[in-house]
Amino acid sequence: KIMNVAATAFAPALGAVIISLWGFSSLISTVSVILGLSIIPLFFSNNRSGVSYGIRFADIFHHQVIRQALNYFGHGIDQGLGVVWVLFIFLTISQSLTVIGFASSIAIFCSFITIFFIGKLSNHHARRVLSFGATGTSFVWLARLLYVNTPLLVYASNVLGGIVTSAVVVPFSVIVYGRSSDQQSCRPLITGEILFHLGKVVLFSLLAITQNFWGAFLAGALIPLVYFLF
Repeated sequence: KIMNVAATAFAPALGAVIISLWGFSSLISTVSVILGLSIIPLFFSNNRSGVSYGIRFADIFHHQVIRQALNYFGHGIDQGLGVVWVLFIFLTISQSLTVIGFASSIAIFCSFITIFFIGKLSNHHARRVLSFGATGTSFVWLARLLYVNTPLLVYASNVLGGIVTSAVVVPFSVIVYGRSSDQQSCRPLITGEILFHLGKVVLFSLLAITQNFWGAFLAGALIPLVYFLF
């Protein structure tokens, strides 16, 4: 948790520095490589007895039905788009680190103050909450695609974005870990985590090649639809 908070706090500023020094493609390529390398240890995960699962790449899809695989992969893209949004703000709306920091803080704050209530609802109505979060996420990305072009609108979209992010992440986690607790093997959970990171790698790799933010935003509006299959 400490590492996640630290990364969330310092990543926007670090990303801005890298863009300024080496350019957008260098930043995205670096992120893609780091994420790709972070997947490797998952292939050597151990069970509680210390015995290695020895997961092969072919096992990723063998242990996931197609609907669940799409959800893990789409969830990775969905969460990776948060990074893309910060980069878009810096490159096209404002290069002020104050604006970027305040926008990120608003999203984190709104997510934090709603996560308790969403958690309570998710314990009993996880699918309904996830459906709400998916619909809200699509709406937010459509609004960003069509209307958001000033710092004030960035702040407004991040208020909604912080709320709907909690409404996706929390029930998604509840469903995933609820299913894994009913299974003797952790292989589906591990392969799902690999698919989650692969979704981010594919997103950032395509963005590094095309540098098409509008395509990424359109994906942000469409990808949440896979949650309805979960």
